[in-house]
Amino acid sequence: MSDFESMRKKHRNDSMLSLTLFIFILLLFIFDDYFASTFTQLLKNPLNILSILKQSKFISTIIVLSISYFLGIFSIAKRDFYYDIDNLFFKRREKVDKFICEEMLKFKTPLNANENEKIKKLKDIIHRKGKINLLMELFYKNIEQEKIVNPELKKQAFIYWGDYFSSITFIFLSIVFLIVAILIMIINGSFSCFRLILFGLVIFLMILNFYRIFWGKTAKKLFDIPRTQISQIHRNPESEQNLLNDLRAENFGINHGTYS
Repeated sequence: MSDFESMRKKHRNDSMLSLTLFIFILLLFIFDDYFASTFTQLLKNPLNILSILKQSKFISTIIVLSISYFLGIFSIAKRDFYYDIDNLFFKRREKVDKFICEEMLKFKTPLNANENEKIKKLKDIIHRKGKINLLMELFYKNIEQEKIVNPELKKQAFIYWGDYFSSITFIFLSIVFLIVAILIMIINGSFSCFRLILFGLVIFLMILNFYRIFWGKTAKKLFDIPRTQISQIHRNPESEQNLLNDLRAENFGINHGTYS
């Protein structure tokens, strides 16, 4: 199994678990009186667990959770919708791609005036368009050279991108839950402590995931890994020269529509 497929499999498992978790919290939220009293009974007398397990609402909850997990298999597992979440809301891949394109143009090899002008034009295109397809293609081509770029970096990149996609899916489901929870509280006018605790728990978990993808280790690694990969390309005189030759062969991509 390739690293990409491993990332997809892990993300899909994380997404299905997240979906099941939020459905469980939503059920706790809807039947707050029942579950609040159930938890109180367990705290007072843990031996009551057997009688609780036999109650119809508890059994129904387990059945709904099982159904939701298997529905997740047929929905989440069939489509990588985390790309849509990123494209619509977070746009992290777009920022990383732009960063990669900018780093790829930091040549140590002296260039002539005409080539410097073309590099300047490419930087302007990156600034306006976000990325240049030719540079992205050359980036992926060069990081496959194991003698030049450490292959472990590629494996780490898949790990952190998998963590990122799992986090944005969790945040998306958190927001959906919070909207539904607010509507439920408005409709029935119940603002119990139990519901507020669940509400606060979801917000806390959502904030942790926000921190993870914008300021934490995952956020840093998404940029640090390609920075290291590209520095290894430019550090090797032969690989940098090959990169430059590829750009020259395509006239730096300026006349080939290789930017988006």
